[in-house]
Amino acid sequence: MMSKTNSLSIVIAFAFVFHLDLYSISFYNSKGTNFTFAQFIGKPIMVVTLPTKVDSAYAAFFETVNQLATNMKDNFVVVAVPAYEDGFNHFNKNELYRWYESSLSPSVIISEAIYTRKSSGGFQHDLFKWLTTKELNLHLDTEITGPCQKFLINTSGDLVAAFNSKTGYEHQAFQKAVELSHSNKSRAYNF
Repeated sequence: MMSKTNSLSIVIAFAFVFHLDLYSISFYNSKGTNFTFAQFIGKPIMVVTLPTKVDSAYAAFFETVNQLATNMKDNFVVVAVPAYEDGFNHFNKNELYRWYESSLSPSVIISEAIYTRKSSGGFQHDLFKWLTTKELNLHLDTEITGPCQKFLINTSGDLVAAFNSKTGYEHQAFQKAVELSHSNKSRAYNF
């Protein structure tokens, strides 16, 4: 017969085995190199969803991503993600990657295209399961609604903010979240 202490230990161990930790998540960049978020321990991280139509209207978006990536290069990781749900496909893949590479700083890590939305079910990439599910990131439950969404993760690996595409980088809330991402404070905001 199992004691209450042993039963509790098994339940706690079971919970840790099935908890998705940011630093256990990996992804491939557009060149096929495997990255794991464990490589970024102790650094603030911004994950952005990329547009999937070549359009000069996104120039300001790319410029701001580059400013953040370049100005804080040694102390800020930017992962830019194209999404299948936004129209990325294998027919436009080469054109889009050329556009991303010509528009983004070399310090921005461009991931391979992935599924980002909860509606993708089992195809949703672990990164976006973690970013959009409160039970996993322990702070926010949010949806991906299109390109140019931004997520900020602090130096402790806590999600501190999620921004929709309409919240610009010049917005005071975004500036505050960037500041929070450089700390180990775990308060989270959804904008």
